[in-house]
Amino acid sequence: MIGVDDGTDMIKPVFPLKKMKVKNALKTFRPKIVISSWMSKGSDWTRDFRKDPSVLEYILLGHPDLTGGDETWGDDEDEMTHSFEKEGFKKVMHEDLSSLQIS
Repeated sequence: MIGVDDGTDMIKPVFPLKKMKVKNALKTFRPKIVISSWMSKGSDWTRDFRKDPSVLEYILLGHPDLTGGDETWGDDEDEMTHSFEKEGFKKVMHEDLSSLQIS
């Protein structure tokens, strides 16, 4: 497992991280699974995850109201089929795990 942060939120890491942009990390490490923890509000890296042929699955940690955007979580009520569904990904919510988050 390799931790990556682009430094946008200027949070001091508590364990070693590679500092690089999402697209560079995907290109460099070619992950099969991406775990995204508390993506910045208004950012949406999921499009890059889905476009990368190495990524088979991605896991988003964080609250939909506080991280990413409408396209990230598929909360746009006007659109019947969301981008992630069109690209072969499926949304599965695990709200029972939220009590295990540290935040």
